[in-house]
Amino acid sequence: MANLMKVNIKKVISFFDERPQDAEHHASGLVGIAGEDLGTGVFKHYIENVKKANVNVLTYSVTTGHKKGPRLDRWIDVLWVGEKGTIFQTEIKNWSAHSYGGTQLFLNASKEEVKIYKIKKWNELWDSKKNSPNTEKVSKVLVPMRIPSEVDRSHTLEPLVIYWTPIHPEGKEEHFFCHKVSSERFSRIWFFSVSSYLRSLDEDTIELDMPSFTKRVSWISKLFKIN
Repeated sequence: MANLMKVNIKKVISFFDERPQDAEHHASGLVGIAGEDLGTGVFKHYIENVKKANVNVLTYSVTTGHKKGPRLDRWIDVLWVGEKGTIFQTEIKNWSAHSYGGTQLFLNASKEEVKIYKIKKWNELWDSKKNSPNTEKVSKVLVPMRIPSEVDRSHTLEPLVIYWTPIHPEGKEEHFFCHKVSSERFSRIWFFSVSSYLRSLDEDTIELDMPSFTKRVSWISKLFKIN
């Protein structure tokens, strides 16, 4: 596939989680051109290779159908084996060690260190009293979006947040999990951690479907020549 991009797993984890000194001031730029595709691509890889399901990332805008109101990042349509499909209205947050208040998690961190980090991040990002994400930047995922007409009507609409950061309420080695939520429309919200999944892989590299990023790289190569 023309949109496949080979990604160095350890270097990507090191860049976003360890915050190397020479990477300072470059994280936001890289996230701007690759972040959403990276999150979507890793989630797609997980669902296809671990859950053995079919994934279709749609190109339609994720809106309520009105001119005003919240917008999300991706429609991700999943057809589970032997089950009905799920259409995920998805918000992607590439918050990492580079973000304001971010803390480092080293590539060689122990399982206990990763567990503690995941719980810490959960407590930072989840409001246990409201039983909801603690910022509107994430809680907007609970506003029902208008499903594209091409999606099978039998598919269940679910909210999904893709975080870069390792996160889990109990620190478990679960990269993809759901949690009960207080919402008029949804009974649960799904979470996926990009860093958590990448840390579980033994490979040196991973091939990801990153259509927008590959087009941007192509434009950069056309516009700029490095001597």
